[in-house]
Amino acid sequence: MSDELLSVEVLDRGPDLVVSVSGELGDSSGLGAFVRLHKLAEDAGGKRCLARPRPQLESTIKLTMLHRLLDIRDDVPTAGNPA
Repeated sequence: MSDELLSVEVLDRGPDLVVSVSGELGDSSGLGAFVRLHKLAEDAGGKRCLARPRPQLESTIKLTMLHRLLDIRDDVPTAGNPA
């Protein structure tokens, strides 16, 4: 396990929300943050995308069924490659 805590970078592209993550998920508050980000994007009429999660984080997200709310991608979407 890495000593690096979860780091989140939000990439602003209008109502769509792209979150690039690194590090390890510390506790359930990190999962709660993803739910809040989903709600913010949904309220704005946008899409949610989680970019480049580490395998352990992706596994936790799938185990908690959050992958139904977030589009998980190996890349960071750009204007020409939207979420």
